Amino acid sequence: MISPGLDPIGTLGIEEEDDAKRRHYTELWVKQEYERTEKELKFQHEVDAGWKRLMLNILLVNMGNATGIAHNSGGRLALFAREENCQRCNAWLSAARRLTSR
Repeated sequence: MISPGLDPIGTLGIEEEDDAKRRHYTELWVKQEYERTEKELKFQHEVDAGWKRLMLNILLVNMGNATGIAHNSGGRLALFAREENCQRCNAWLSAARRLTSR
């Protein structure tokens, strides 16, 4: 099997036909992934702290103004909604589309 970009332990686990050995590779992969994630989170905490120290008044993410619309976003917007068929969300999305289509 060819799986570009797949790590060696994952490849061994996928290719293994013996259930006990596959379980062994799976557990190795989970432990390795846990350690990688912990390191990544520690680094992200340092990035967040560095951003606060060095960028002072610049927001890491522009969450918009009181109306929920982010201006000067360079055409990249995100809309997060909690409920389906939210009329207010639909209005925000329409307004954002008008702003970015100019």
